[in-house]
Amino acid sequence: MINEHLFQFIWEHALFQSHELYLKDGSKVNILQRGTRNTNSGPDFLNAKIQIGNTIWAGNVELHIKSSDWYRHGHDDDISFQNVVLHVVYQDDMREAESSIPLLELQSYLHPSVIERYAALMDARPLIACADSLNRVPELIWTHWQDRMLLEKWEVKFAQWRALLQSHHGDFAQLFYLLLARVMGTKVNADAMFELASCTPLSILARHKNNLAHIESILLGQAGLLPAKPQQPYETELKVHYAFFKQKYNLKPMQGHQWKFMRMRPAAFPTIRIAQLAMIIHKHEHLFSKLIKLTEPEQLSEFFNLGTSEYWEQHYIFQQESTASIKNTGSTLRQLIWINLIAPLSYFYATHYGNAAGMQERAITLLQHCKPERNQIIKVWNEAGIYARDAADTQSLIHLYNNYCQSKNCLQCSIGLFLLKRAPRSS
Repeated sequence: MINEHLFQFIWEHALFQSHELYLKDGSKVNILQRGTRNTNSGPDFLNAKIQIGNTIWAGNVELHIKSSDWYRHGHDDDISFQNVVLHVVYQDDMREAESSIPLLELQSYLHPSVIERYAALMDARPLIACADSLNRVPELIWTHWQDRMLLEKWEVKFAQWRALLQSHHGDFAQLFYLLLARVMGTKVNADAMFELASCTPLSILARHKNNLAHIESILLGQAGLLPAKPQQPYETELKVHYAFFKQKYNLKPMQGHQWKFMRMRPAAFPTIRIAQLAMIIHKHEHLFSKLIKLTEPEQLSEFFNLGTSEYWEQHYIFQQESTASIKNTGSTLRQLIWINLIAPLSYFYATHYGNAAGMQERAITLLQHCKPERNQIIKVWNEAGIYARDAADTQSLIHLYNNYCQSKNCLQCSIGLFLLKRAPRSS
């Protein structure tokens, strides 16, 4: 059955017989302009233009499934609907009623297959509703829509980053530090790592750049992860340092229970990630300005394969020794940093300073130099016959799935539009 969203979609994209249209009173109407979709309160389409007889009317268009909805929604007493020049309905259920607003019943001008195709998409069992029809979509449409999805995904990021940047007085180094911490936390501890960076300003850590133990004590202390009763000299050293710095800088720590260790590989434990972050800060100056100039993901190894302090080479958590190993950031984490931080931030940085020309293409190229991601969402796309060539593809496919496919938002998707438009129209 047709619904209001589908009906608006049909009108917006002219998926109906657009010639030889007749109003309820028998007058012929010519739709010169259907208007633009109104996403705020008021009529559904604004600035439309229609011709009835020899008269051209300019104004707004309101759509309803039934003509009685006009009164049920209280439009007859609403001043914002006074400039409606055409009332378009799927079904006129008030055939005897008189109205000063021209009424167009569209039902007979639609081909049933438009509604049938939409119903099939809504009722589809696969996680991707149009999975069985994707092989019919031209490559040009796919390419354009994937590019759009990537930029749309980035715009969501950029809105958050702008707010963060403003709250930190335009300090890109601090912004990078916050975002790097979040990425290093991966999905499980991303929020906790971000909170740690938020309550531990980079400016404080920078004062202790030449002393790794100081940086570790501040970060691990702020994380609430220092042991209550130290058992080894290094643990005591960290505890003593943090007690001093906490008072000196008036630091307020997190609660240790915010961190997740369960069902994680030891190499990804938050203690190790924090130790790696400490080493990165210890070893590098002006890290942000250096990283946004990189062109290949492999170049990240130089900046992130630094290992940890000696204590963490023999531990994954406090007070429990492990087999000695150098705990470098793995290729998976470096890929996450490249995809979710380096590539989009290079574009964000350029646009912030009014230098967007060419940077959008360069940022996408950075992703195209990175191997495609492997996760459950990409597996779903593979099962539908869609295979990613690089990280630019996987990022767009992830955004498409999360924001369109899961909610079956097919009417806002170019792929859905193409498939619905393939339905033959009434002659």
